[in-house]
Amino acid sequence: MAFVSALAPLMMLENYHLEIRELAIDCSYVLSALQRRLTRTKANRVRGIRTTNSENISTTRARP
Repeated sequence: MAFVSALAPLMMLENYHLEIRELAIDCSYVLSALQRRLTRTKANRVRGIRTTNSENISTTRARP
């Protein structure tokens, strides 16, 4: 029984490791999405298309 209780902290560390890994993957997806959005916004500005903060990136409009 002492052996099992000695493993408990290691099991907790493994659980934390998995949670941290999942969080890192989630952050990676968010950062990738933000980078794509920024790249698209910059490309639209170069082409003369502007967007407002309230608009979705897919609903761009040409400059009058």
